[in-house]
Amino acid sequence: MYEPRTRAEATASIARVRALLARPHRFAPADEEALGAFNVVERIRPVAAIEIALQLFLLACGVLTLVAGGIGVMNIMLVAVAERTREVGLRKALGASDRDVFVQVLFESVLVTVTAGALGVAFGEGIVGFFWAIGGRTPDQRMWVPRVEPSLGLAVLSFGVLVGTGILAGVVPARRAARLDPAVALREE
Repeated sequence: MYEPRTRAEATASIARVRALLARPHRFAPADEEALGAFNVVERIRPVAAIEIALQLFLLACGVLTLVAGGIGVMNIMLVAVAERTREVGLRKALGASDRDVFVQVLFESVLVTVTAGALGVAFGEGIVGFFWAIGGRTPDQRMWVPRVEPSLGLAVLSFGVLVGTGILAGVVPARRAARLDPAVALREE
C-alpha cells in the first residue's frame, strides 16, 4: 500500500514505485503485468465530472424556477393592477404622483416575494434540520444518510436572490400602474 503526499503526484509516484521495485524483482518498469497499481485519482475523475454536470443541472433548474416565479409574481401584480384600475385612478386624481403609485405597486410585489421567501427558507431549514437529526453518526451510517448541516449564508443568499427577482418582476406592473391616466382609469368598470 502506497499513498503519495498529494493527489497530483499520484501518477508520478506510481512510476517511481515501479522503478524502485523493478530492479530487485527483475521486471521492466513499464510492464503492467508485473506490478498492478490502483490509482484512486483515476476513479475519482468520472465522479467529479458527474458532480460538475449535476451542479450545472441544479443551477439551471434554480434559474428556471426563479424565472417562472418571477413571471408568476409579475402576472399576479398585473392582474392586481388591472382589477384596481379605478383605485389607482382615484389615488392619482386626489394628488398621488406617478412615483407614489409606482412605489406602492413595487412594494406590494416585494411583500409577496418576501413572504414567499421567508416561508421557503423556513421550509428548507426544516428539511435540512430533519436530515441533520437523522444523519449518520458512524461512518457506516453516513454512507447511507450523510450528515447535513444548515447554512445561514446560503439561506441569506437564496432569500436575497428571491427578493431581487421579486423587485425585477414588480417593475413592469408598477410602471403600468404609474402611467395610468386618472380620467381613463376612473371611467373603467
